[in-house]
Amino acid sequence: LFTLFCKSTLRFSLIRKYLFLNMFAFSKITSTSLIIHGLLLKIKVKIKKLFFKIFLFLNIIDFFISNIFKKKRNIIIITIVVSNDKFSRI
Repeated sequence: LFTLFCKSTLRFSLIRKYLFLNMFAFSKITSTSLIIHGLLLKIKVKIKKLFFKIFLFLNIIDFFISNIFKKKRNIIIITIVVSNDKFSRI
């Protein structure tokens, strides 16, 4: 699931770079390309937020399950910090 997410963000960044090069190299800024560019950015941010919520939810469930069964386990909490299209794992 995480690799699919990384692949989709890579695809979005490639599309964005293509649109960026299109706008400056050919100097044909059309309203449709700008609208598509804006929509892609919005979709990308929503996907990142959704994955962050899923990871957080899974970690909370894991924490409660480990407390219920009182097993000593190492809990690895993965947080994704969204900042300027870069992921940093803590």
